[in-house]
Amino acid sequence: MSKDRNVKIAIIGAGPAGLGAAEALKEKGYNNITIFEKSNRVGGQSYSPKYKTAEGVELVYDMGSIQPMSSRILRKLIKKNGLKYGRGPFKKKSKLTIAYQDLAQTEVINFTKYFFGFPIQKLPLVFLDFLKLFYYLFRYRRLAKPGFYNFKRLDETTVDFRQWVKDRKFKFLTEILILQLLSTLTLVNKNNEHKIQLYVVLKFLYQVFKLPIRYFDGTYRPVREGYQELWTRIAKKFTVRLSTKIKEIKRTKDGVVITDDSETQLYDKIFITCPFDKISSIIDASENEKNNFKSINYNPGYRGAFLAKKGPKKGIYWFMDSYDNKDGKSYLSLLFPEGKVDEDTYLYSACFANCADKSNAVDIIKKSTTNFLQTQFDSEITEWVKMHYWEDYDAVFDIEMVKNGVFDKIQNMQGNQNTYYAGQLISSPSHSGVVDYSYELVDLHF
Repeated sequence: MSKDRNVKIAIIGAGPAGLGAAEALKEKGYNNITIFEKSNRVGGQSYSPKYKTAEGVELVYDMGSIQPMSSRILRKLIKKNGLKYGRGPFKKKSKLTIAYQDLAQTEVINFTKYFFGFPIQKLPLVFLDFLKLFYYLFRYRRLAKPGFYNFKRLDETTVDFRQWVKDRKFKFLTEILILQLLSTLTLVNKNNEHKIQLYVVLKFLYQVFKLPIRYFDGTYRPVREGYQELWTRIAKKFTVRLSTKIKEIKRTKDGVVITDDSETQLYDKIFITCPFDKISSIIDASENEKNNFKSINYNPGYRGAFLAKKGPKKGIYWFMDSYDNKDGKSYLSLLFPEGKVDEDTYLYSACFANCADKSNAVDIIKKSTTNFLQTQFDSEITEWVKMHYWEDYDAVFDIEMVKNGVFDKIQNMQGNQNTYYAGQLISSPSHSGVVDYSYELVDLHF
């Protein structure tokens, strides 16, 4: 691989994967970089709108990816770009998780009340479960590295996660582990639960348990300025072409020719950080690419924001039974206090379980959430600020492709036709995993 720092590099996608790759390249001395983004903003699934109060105060809230997990690289970028942790009622300390089971508000986890999240008398049972869990994490330790390539135990880990937990007879962790992990990995979309296999969950757990630890101690650490602001600041270092419609990508012996709605340019290298099927109609796809980027499943989900009077503000509220979501249950799953609007009113962001009635999903969610807050907290929603539907919040390969070694095949393709592939599809369905993979990809090839 040439170490010519003057090579001209194109990156498709201005989300965490694309901008993470750009930042990694810049740190190695590559500065001739152009990033193409089809939308009118950077950040991808990091989306941080602002709400302006009557007094003119702007409150940031996140409507997309929200948690840095345990990524030293992502934490370094947050610090390097001048962002701070904490906002709203917990600006000076980490927010703590409170989990409820059933609409009767039976506490399952409460880190505001207990150091471990639960009464100490349950500790021996939890300790035994964690010993068992750490045994399997050690057994599959290759998954702790960025990406899924060079992992040799796919036959053991391409199984249904719920069944795996049941077969190993976990005691205390069973329901909590299943609900928390599956709801997080699908944005509480139960319809897509069957697509989450054991290897994906274990990948997620490695990012939870490695230092700096996230989630494990009940903490939720929002970026004060919003996660999109991180990528906005990084994007200012590069040439980013927003709202760009690429018409054709053609790779030749001389490089990569990209034609958009205004010009045609020749680049030496290209990074593709969006799912390949999103650009398959405009790129001269090889047979390898066609075969290796097919049968992709997408997990959609809803995020929302609203104003409520006398709402809860002790921590992050996770309503476990929303994920199982039978008739009469609330669709509200995760509730985040974001900031004070006036003496009685707070801004909240939220995650919602998926509605079966897709044509009327937003109305169902709003009505259910209004009733739930009134019943459980005597709280009144006064205004719905925003509702956002993520069509492809999470992208995963069909399980048969995984069993057939798709991650190793893609790794062997890296650099062919001057093309590199990154993004959540080939790293993990988490913000930090995507960034870690982009950095490793640059380290390996540049």
